[in-house]
Amino acid sequence: MLGITLGIGKGWDIAAKNTAIRMHRFTGLKCHAITTWPNNKPLAHPYWAKLRLQSLFPGEDLLFFDADLLCQNPWDPKQLLEDSDFCWCIDPHHTIKTECNNQNLDAAIYGNTGLMIIRSGCDIWRRTQTLNLNCGRWPEQTAINLTVQNGDYAVTLLPSTYNYQIRKHQHTHAFNGKFNNQINLHFLGLGGSIKTLLQIQERLPCG
Repeated sequence: MLGITLGIGKGWDIAAKNTAIRMHRFTGLKCHAITTWPNNKPLAHPYWAKLRLQSLFPGEDLLFFDADLLCQNPWDPKQLLEDSDFCWCIDPHHTIKTECNNQNLDAAIYGNTGLMIIRSGCDIWRRTQTLNLNCGRWPEQTAINLTVQNGDYAVTLLPSTYNYQIRKHQHTHAFNGKFNNQINLHFLGLGGSIKTLLQIQERLPCG
């Protein structure tokens, strides 16, 4: 299994490399930070590059994690994938119900793409590329959920600790120990600010 994150654009390449180093430290996986377009094919937005990562590492089980998801405790992604094709965590955002009603999805199993574990040969990402990629409030995330919920896959919904979402008003709590027991902290509400993310990476202890 390999760990993969994306950081396309000025500053994001640094953040992605920092995130990959942290994930390697706590999982033991060889982790790659992808800082250029996969297969040199620019897309409308970097988040669509997630769907093409399997073509870069054929034959490998993959752990994908966003550059703003920071690991802080040891864990074993390989063990989580043992009986599954695909693993991720439920997205608890309060607007998910509306998104799911609009897209005919089940909110109780709507996953967040900030962390995904996919078995080699599983075609979820490939099939998602065939959909209308302009769907929903979070296009790539909702598109993957459409594929998962309309397919026949062995999917594991992981405990939230593997993708523990930290909202903007909670960021300061991450530095005073309140979330020390969580495995991965996903810092949301950055508004695309790479400067803020780099500052968070500097402040969050790394074991």
